Amino acid sequence: MTKHLHYLKHINSLEFKYNLNLLKPLKIGCDNVSINAPIHALSLINIPFIYVFHGDNNKTNIKSILANYSPQIIYDNITNRNTMDIPVIDVYIASIIYQKCILENIESSVFYTNFITIKKTNPKFFILEYKKKINMTTNPTFKIIINKLQELTRYNIYFKLLNTQNYGIPQSRNRIYIIGIDKKLDKGFTFPKDIKQDTNVYDIIDTCETINHNLTLQQQDLLNDLQTNNLIYDLHKNWSINLNVSNYKKCNPILNICPCLSNGRRLYLSSIKRHYTTREYLKLQGFKEFIQVVSDSRFYKQISDSMSVNVVAFLFKSIISTTTL
Repeated sequence: MTKHLHYLKHINSLEFKYNLNLLKPLKIGCDNVSINAPIHALSLINIPFIYVFHGDNNKTNIKSILANYSPQIIYDNITNRNTMDIPVIDVYIASIIYQKCILENIESSVFYTNFITIKKTNPKFFILEYKKKINMTTNPTFKIIINKLQELTRYNIYFKLLNTQNYGIPQSRNRIYIIGIDKKLDKGFTFPKDIKQDTNVYDIIDTCETINHNLTLQQQDLLNDLQTNNLIYDLHKNWSINLNVSNYKKCNPILNICPCLSNGRRLYLSSIKRHYTTREYLKLQGFKEFIQVVSDSRFYKQISDSMSVNVVAFLFKSIISTTTL
């Protein structure tokens, strides 16, 4: 097992393996989950499943999905699909797309499609990821989302901010996860506890990588400015840096941990004097492997938009360990 997958040893306990032996294959439906970390997580931790449907309005994402997985149904326009045609599933997973219309006219939002899908398919549980950085207590859009989900009275609703780096992968990535569990099946769900971080970014590096990522003059100037202003020291150490900015104050360097992958930006690692590759980005999201069938620029964005496999794997374990499925 490569070191970036060491988080699996915290999941694959004897008790969990016993629970899996009693589990019938779960029927899974997913919407807007980029390259589908949840399906990858299910495979990694050996949960039996049937991939019933995948929905995404982005045809490039669908291309990557079909190169790696085999969903029974593809919806390439989830907002216009006929809800009467959606099959019954056991588990629904989606990434909530932030839109102002959630606040102004919720029925015109993609989130409302997520809501209607849950209402129509009646899954045993669902997992929703909310990407936008907010205060969960005061944010009006988030309040509307939670209030709407609570209209689904058959479910207990839980939500919490989770960080990828607290579950064995060296990437600082905060995401809100909303869990809904059928009250008849819920034996007392709790979110997974943090584990000790025993990897850093150098552990995910392909040391044989020979791609030359020469810095532009502006990027080299940013590195110099960071050192001059004592924001980084000793470039032989593992500083992950965003050099795709106009000012050194926006570079946000972090030592030994990678900043959040977002918007497909390519981060630079000082110790190896190059940017991270797409394969290394996959590792920073907890993937074991993935077939690339799109351009590098699109693949960087797909990986950045993905859920973190390790976080979803821990969520699956917590849900299965505390429900009667």
